[in-house]
Amino acid sequence: PQAPAAAPASGSAGSGGKTGGERWSRDPIDTAPLGMLDANIDLGAEALLYKTFRVDKPKILAVLKDKVLDVKQVSGKMFDGGFEMKGTLDGRDVPAMNTTLQIDKANVGKALFQAAAFDIASGTLTYGMNLQSKGRSQYEMIKALNGGGSIDVANGEVKGFDLKSVSDSLKNKKDVAGILSILGSAMGGGTTKFTKLAGTFAIKDGVMRTNDLKIAADAGAGTTVGFVDLPNWNMDMQAEFRLTEHPRAPAIRARAVGAPDDPRRIFDFNEIQKWLVQEGVGGLIQKFLSGAKSGSGSSSSSGTTSGSSSSGSSSGTTQQQEKPKEINPTDVLKGLLKGLGR
Repeated sequence: PQAPAAAPASGSAGSGGKTGGERWSRDPIDTAPLGMLDANIDLGAEALLYKTFRVDKPKILAVLKDKVLDVKQVSGKMFDGGFEMKGTLDGRDVPAMNTTLQIDKANVGKALFQAAAFDIASGTLTYGMNLQSKGRSQYEMIKALNGGGSIDVANGEVKGFDLKSVSDSLKNKKDVAGILSILGSAMGGGTTKFTKLAGTFAIKDGVMRTNDLKIAADAGAGTTVGFVDLPNWNMDMQAEFRLTEHPRAPAIRARAVGAPDDPRRIFDFNEIQKWLVQEGVGGLIQKFLSGAKSGSGSSSSSGTTSGSSSSGSSSGTTQQQEKPKEINPTDVLKGLLKGLGR
């Protein structure tokens, strides 16, 4: 599918959640504990928890020396899939960090994973990311984030819209009012099954951008571009969905804007609405004109036509037949549009 126009630069669109200044602490990061001792760390545990994420049976190997923590391995099982993380935290001067993270074939349904424009309800997730940063506070660290990664989810389901219902409704394009009603409900709720959702992203100065996040879904396909501005806790993702069963239909556009943990999803039906009216009204006009032409051709004179006309002619004289009225398509179109507006 054709990619939508590039999303605008980061800004203040959207609402909900905390702003960047409220979310990220500006207090200095205390690295003193890193200098209290040198140690070789080899740990195992039942689980490692962070908010809604859980790593089962983690194995942790690390070395702490001269205020530098070198995490050589944090591995285990996450949502029935593999998890591995490595990285360093240097606390000798301005705190600096780098890390790599890999998740393989995790069960997204258990994680309730949210990926920008798509709220993924189920699927098998493979995810990779690398990050580097440096800063004296949490806010400075977030603002200096650089790196990138990729996401790949297979055989899952997204929440918030139902492309199959929209595609099915378009099979009867003459029911314009019915289709528009289904558009509103189907793109404002429901679920869509997909075989693949994948893309890459780059992070620079705390802003994550993607221009190739694609979804191959039941009855449709979509491409998303946009950004997530982590320091200001704001996002703007723009998507276009094409219906595979209706290649001539315009794209359905969507946006996810606002706080990344609580975005507003906005759907734009303008182009497909215009197309539906044109398709529906155009079909009615063709049907009307075809019927009118066949009706005019079936009438024939039962007698000879008089060469001169006169009012009140005798029974022995046949009246001249009226010529059928010519149909003006413009008048028909005006009448149909008037009827649609009732």
